[in-house]
Amino acid sequence: MWSKMANFADRFIAKFIPESFPLSFVLLILVMILSLFLTDTTLPQIFNITGYGTASLLAFSMQIVLNMVLGYVFAQAPPIKKLLVKVAKSLKGNAKCIFWVAVISNIIHWINVTVGMLAAAVLANEVIRNNKEVRPGLVVAAAYAGMIPSAIGFSPAIISTVATQGNEFMELMGGQIVPRSLTSFNPAVLGLSAVLVFGMAIVFSLMAPKDYVNPLYVGTSADLDEQEGYDAAEQEYKKDAAKFVVAMENGSIWPVICGAVILAGGIAWFVVGKCGVTFDWINCMLLGGAIMAWGNMIKFGKCTAEACKTMWGVVACYPIYACIMKLMTDSGLGGVMSEWIVSISTADTLPVFTYLSAGLVNIFVPSAGGQWAVQAPFVAPAAISLGTDMWKAVIPVALGDCWTNMLQPFWAIPILGICRVKVKEMIPYTFAIAVFAGVVGCLWFGIVFPFF
Repeated sequence: MWSKMANFADRFIAKFIPESFPLSFVLLILVMILSLFLTDTTLPQIFNITGYGTASLLAFSMQIVLNMVLGYVFAQAPPIKKLLVKVAKSLKGNAKCIFWVAVISNIIHWINVTVGMLAAAVLANEVIRNNKEVRPGLVVAAAYAGMIPSAIGFSPAIISTVATQGNEFMELMGGQIVPRSLTSFNPAVLGLSAVLVFGMAIVFSLMAPKDYVNPLYVGTSADLDEQEGYDAAEQEYKKDAAKFVVAMENGSIWPVICGAVILAGGIAWFVVGKCGVTFDWINCMLLGGAIMAWGNMIKFGKCTAEACKTMWGVVACYPIYACIMKLMTDSGLGGVMSEWIVSISTADTLPVFTYLSAGLVNIFVPSAGGQWAVQAPFVAPAAISLGTDMWKAVIPVALGDCWTNMLQPFWAIPILGICRVKVKEMIPYTFAIAVFAGVVGCLWFGIVFPFF
């Protein structure tokens, strides 16, 4: 069944759905029209929001670019690459390989979504490059889908926010916080996490095509040729340069010193500054680790230049998605969608309808912080008035924020760039897994939650 669904989606998407960049404009125009007719926002105001919205994700976009570029560079360093290739080649068999890519990605995402995004991208890239039978779009989909269990894992934005004393939503939640013991580590939520982690892996393995030849397979020989290119770069320095310049550019001591300084700074930032595991902290550690792992500034620079070429999608698409997110929040369209869903709920059905509304809003606001900001003013008071436990409202919003990510490419653009896979090759499989996660979520919130 899942294979047939993926094949149908593959044919439909190949014929009717554009690539990620033109698709972002389709979503933008749709949100502009909905904002005009469903809210009190005027056309000049809509264009005003669209204008300043392009700049609203610039800092985040740079965080993502740096995260993926440095992650790729770190993974391509000779000692790290050898380990990754060994792991990738150990995953034998088409369906079995896909199953374990999904399980590993799901678990890492559950622990930490930022680390999971990077690790999944790197693992998927090496699996694609070193396995002849796998379908690249399916591998990327299996790695990317780890975002779904991450939403109810150890460190998602919404769950972390509501567990923090003094957070800006406490008044809406009746002056209470929602600790992780009621969210991530609640038996009802842990059970849902387990079902999603292993259930999705099984579904992905069932969609693996038979007798498929991977067009992106390169194997060991290509890896050696690539490394020879980096070795050749070592000789590309001025023959008449001073010895200390040669040592800085091509020696192994200076990179170790520079990398150690940055890593020491990152450790101090974490321990003394208590920064937490954020995009910025991970980027700091990746920079130091990548420089040390390469052990050569020229090789590090050449690999970084190649990695930057894969990030054009983030640079081009994210300003458009920023406009969409701003329109949803500043025009009030996201609130209109959420309020309508909540208005038809009862105490027992609120989690289900909240989940569905969160999935709908997430298509246009693919940001957890933005998602909670849009829905909290309607969901939290509804939970209080209906007598529903607050955690039963938080978890559906958190999970709803991620399952429909499988239907749009906002978060997938970096991994697509790293793996050199088109969105059309991935979406048929993520569409099928979105159906699976949607059904599982509705059944769990409607049948299991009332017992807790």
